[in-house]
Amino acid sequence: MVYKGEGITNHATKVFNTFEGGAIICPDAKTKIRIDHLKNFGFVDEVAIVAPGINGKMSEINAALGLLQLKRIDDALLKRKAIDTFYREGLSEAKGIHCLADAGEQRANYSYFPILIQADYSLSRDELYQKLKDNNIYARRYFYPLNK
Repeated sequence: MVYKGEGITNHATKVFNTFEGGAIICPDAKTKIRIDHLKNFGFVDEVAIVAPGINGKMSEINAALGLLQLKRIDDALLKRKAIDTFYREGLSEAKGIHCLADAGEQRANYSYFPILIQADYSLSRDELYQKLKDNNIYARRYFYPLNK
């Protein structure tokens, strides 16, 4: 049960896409029915509307691209996991940089690699950000600005 969702093709944080968007994977029939209503203007049939909705239907071409992506999803996740491991090993001895653990998900997609810059690190968060950027490493100050 795959439906169009938000996403951008070839984006570092999007492990799955359908060229124009991502997908919604339903855990059960009740959720699928709710999504069906939402994606079809809230209509249940020709005369009954049960909720506000949108025109969120997916084209056959986009669905076909999504099905092709599913064939390679396991390889994509393995590559992302290897990158995550590489970063963790490389930063394990860096005093003042704390790599956050997983978020408790059943299966990680490794879309982000958050770190915390601690007080004993030699650079501020913004100085590290600029140093990475100057070296063509594109990090993101995700929670910016911080309350101080």
